[in-house]
Formats: sequence, C-alpha cells, structure tokens
Amino acid sequence: MAMRGVEALARAALANLWRSMDKVLPLWFALAVFHALVHPHAYTPADEAWPLQAILDNEVSTLTGLAVTGLAAAVALRIFLGRGREALKPDPGMGAFVGIFILLGIAPVVILMGLHPPGPSASIPELQNQIMRTGFGLATGVAMFWIALRLSLWPIARLLDDRRVTASQSWTLMRGAVMRYAGAVSSVVAPLILINAAVSVATAQWPLIHDAAMAPLNAAITLGAAAVAAEVYRNRMNL
Repeated sequence: MAMRGVEALARAALANLWRSMDKVLPLWFALAVFHALVHPHAYTPADEAWPLQAILDNEVSTLTGLAVTGLAAAVALRIFLGRGREALKPDPGMGAFVGIFILLGIAPVVILMGLHPPGPSASIPELQNQIMRTGFGLATGVAMFWIALRLSLWPIARLLDDRRVTASQSWTLMRGAVMRYAGAVSSVVAPLILINAAVSVATAQWPLIHDAAMAPLNAAITLGAAAVAAEVYRNRMNL
C-alpha cells in the first residue's frame, strides 16, 4: 500500500488543521490552560533513580499529563477525520484511545530523561553512570517510539469505532511508513519546538511568564501531531 511522502503528509495535515481551526481553537485554549496550571516534576541531577524509576516516582503528574493530552488528541482526531459531531462523546472508543495513548506515550518521557545532562561538578563515576543512563534512556525511548508509531492506527480505529484494525493489523499496515510518519510530525512541530526552546530560555527567570508563554506552544504541538496522525490514518485506510 503506497503512502504519501513526508512533504505531502505535512502539507495535508496543515491544510486540515487550517480548515478545522474554528473547531479546534476551543480545544487548543483548554489544553493551553491545563499546561499553564499544571507543573510536572522536573527531573534533576540530584535524582538517583534509574530513568524508568523516575517515571514511577512521579506517576501521578506523568499519568495526568498523558491522560489530558490523550483526551485532547482524541477530540482533535475526531474533528480532523470528520467526526466533529461526536468529538466530545465520552464513549468506550475514547476511553480505549486514551488508555492506549498513555501506554504508548511513555516513550517521549523516557527519551527526555535520557537526554538530561550531568551536573557541572559531577565526578568521573557519576559521569560514567550518567552516560549509561543516557544510553538506556535514548535506546529505550527510540524503540518505544518506533513501536508506538507501528501501532498508531489501532487506537485511532478504536476511537472511530472502526473494527477493521487490530494491533497486529496496524503493525502490518504501518510497515514501511514509520519514517515518513515521524518525518511529517517533525516537519509540522519542529518550528513550534524551536520557538518553545527559545521562549523557555528567554523566560526561565520568570516562572509565571514562562508557564504562560510555554502553554499555548505545548498545546499547539499536540494538535499538530494529531493532524498528521489523522492524515496517516486516512492514507493507510484509503479514506
């Protein structure tokens, strides 16, 4: 089954996002407010836990963030795929999507933990330990991210009550499409991530301003990724 290239997927996603802007703006605002009000635990050099242990130690904030982001992604996907009237319907399909989203969404958390740099006064043993943890975090996160993309059609199908797609069928349908999917997501959200990073550095000394400025960007990243996911689903399912 042929799949659009990275550029075509990214353009289709942005076009769909633009057409649906009036419907997703309230969702963007609500998600931005959530990001502004919720302050996840920061992973610091003082933490002695293995990266996966840090997730467990802060499971409430991590799971809450993933659940709310998954719920927003579910609503956005229904809008992008022409199910706007059912967008907010709290049915088993939405519950299944959010549950699967949480399971698959741990990967970016693991990657970010793996990228955390050691402190400036770290000793040689601490540096060696950090290198091991970084390698573990990156390798595990990338593997989980790849698996999540191979399975990505499955939660969307559950969300739309499309019984044609199981986890194994999603794995088969996404063969050869993962890199294009990842490339399209990167093309759409990379500018937002760069702006996000610049704003983060510029406002780091003012926590309230920092949170207020970062929140809409983080919400926009979620909607951009959902728009690409909708186009991938539409393409792979020949909709």
